[in-house]
Amino acid sequence: MRDTTFSPFRAIRAALMVPALLLLAACAMPPDYWPSPTAQKVNTVEWIVLSHEVQFVPGTPMVEAGEHQRLANFLRSVEADDAARLFIDADRPNVRNGLAARREATTHAHLARLGFATERLPADPEREKAAGPRTDPDSVSVIVGRYVVTLPDCPDMRKPGIGDYTNLPSTNFGCATATNLGLMVADPRDLVRGSAMGPADGARAARSVRAYRAGLLPAPRRTTGAAQSSVGMASGSTGGAK
Repeated sequence: MRDTTFSPFRAIRAALMVPALLLLAACAMPPDYWPSPTAQKVNTVEWIVLSHEVQFVPGTPMVEAGEHQRLANFLRSVEADDAARLFIDADRPNVRNGLAARREATTHAHLARLGFATERLPADPEREKAAGPRTDPDSVSVIVGRYVVTLPDCPDMRKPGIGDYTNLPSTNFGCATATNLGLMVADPRDLVRGSAMGPADGARAARSVRAYRAGLLPAPRRTTGAAQSSVGMASGSTGGAK
């Protein structure tokens, strides 16, 4: 039978439970502090393209005065390095002639003197159709393509370090690893796909196998007596110090 008599202790306990429940609700983590499984700290790698027009004297394969300096300033501004790829475009549909080829060769040679390896821009009919006639037939496009890495939004200290009764990872988790990797990588392309391995030296590998089978490999080094005595003295003196 249920006891329905009034008890002051029950009333006091019920009155104390209400603020306790409110306090627990206030301690719950706000929604912004719940890390999403997709909100990982990763670097974003993008391919960007920047171009520069090299001006030539009309009707000749000679560049105009000051163009070499302008080209050098452009390469410096885009930080062209070994990780960048340089393309040359001088062969649009309306300039398919010998003069365009000589201007292209002149640009290749100048960039080679500056230490840059260049490529001819691959043919793309759709791109050429969209570009239409070249607006300046007396210029050659130098195009620099490169991968750039964008670091994650760090530090991310939205989630406080204390008061998390759910034991969820910090919103700053992974920031140091991703940021350090993005700052250290020499070629951001390596974050997209690794570089191909170079050719193996088959002759050297075969020579090592033959030497191993014939017992011609050098014997492992052994510690000399003097070294052994000195090690023993060092260990004995250390033991005495203890």
